[in-house]
Amino acid sequence: MKKLLMLAPMLFLFSSCESQIGTAVGAAFTNLFTGSGFQDSSSDQLYEEMKNAKISPSNSTSSEKTTCLSEDTFILPVKNMSAMNKIKDHLCSCETWGACDKNSCSCEVLCPNNFDILKMNNHKNDDSEENSLSFTNQDIDFHKKYYDYSGFCWGHALITQRFNRLVRFNPKLPKKFAEDDQSSERLREYKDIIAKLDNNEPVDIPGFKNLHEFSSDPEVRDLLEEAAKKNWAENAMSTQGLSIIASGEPQGADYYHKLFDDLEFRLKNNQSPAIVFNARDKSTKVHTVLVNGSGTTPKGERFICIRDNNFSPARSLDCENKLILSKEGTISYSKWKKLPDIGQVKLSYSENSNLLEQISNLHTKCLTEKDCDATKANPLSQ
Repeated sequence: MKKLLMLAPMLFLFSSCESQIGTAVGAAFTNLFTGSGFQDSSSDQLYEEMKNAKISPSNSTSSEKTTCLSEDTFILPVKNMSAMNKIKDHLCSCETWGACDKNSCSCEVLCPNNFDILKMNNHKNDDSEENSLSFTNQDIDFHKKYYDYSGFCWGHALITQRFNRLVRFNPKLPKKFAEDDQSSERLREYKDIIAKLDNNEPVDIPGFKNLHEFSSDPEVRDLLEEAAKKNWAENAMSTQGLSIIASGEPQGADYYHKLFDDLEFRLKNNQSPAIVFNARDKSTKVHTVLVNGSGTTPKGERFICIRDNNFSPARSLDCENKLILSKEGTISYSKWKKLPDIGQVKLSYSENSNLLEQISNLHTKCLTEKDCDATKANPLSQ
């Protein structure tokens, strides 16, 4: 107890400093006292179970129809194109988050409690400017505010990932608390949105068309920059964040190929996972990014496309940023010209725990919207 009391003034001193180091020290103490910052082995096991269920699905829903007629189906002789159009108006899609209701399509198909529930949004364009934060990790505002700024990449990546997975924007609806005299209510609303996302809860945001527009709002931007700092500190001061700076020793071809296999599976299943890597010859040079694609070079070398938050989203669209796995089993990063050789590459320690929590919360949201009974849901339904 005496030790904790002795540490308290130091915690207050550093956490109140307008410096990145002070932010990090404060987060380190918080992780120490709360037990946060450790990888959750139970989440890793549940992820593997869900992955295996996806790879080897049962036949319980294999006969589920993909289109159906709405409840007010009627008989209409098909004699011309006009009649065909009337029938099409009554068709609905029997798929995840589809237009069918529970009377026309099973809740297990509409709201599966697996990777498919991430299809609430179309993830093909996640790396576009529209679906990215309006500021990069190297934004001048960060450098102005923190005299020792070196980057909040981990926080920037996780916030972007959460918006892409959990938020639906609806520009057709009016913005909440849009009047000039409603600034306090509006700020409270924005803070609530960010808090929900930090808890991996899905959110609908009216009045904005996409993430870029939302994060361009000055009030929102200030809050998101603060959230990037907070999320960076919590993760950089985790056991993974502290251990990766200790060594840039390469992990070997077998490890890298297995990691690339898993990343490609995640990409095919509506995910843009976060990875952490460092330079082989300077282990303290660490970066966290999102993976948004994969492929093979003309030489037969495997690569993954990097959504690097140090650069504008335009550089991610054509896979300009790559981690390349050579035939010799070494990895290099195309954008690190001075230190291209990569040492450690790891899936973010919180990737699986965040993902499973997001899937569970999206599943609950879908069941509510489709008026399905959550008590009958199968945790590993197809």
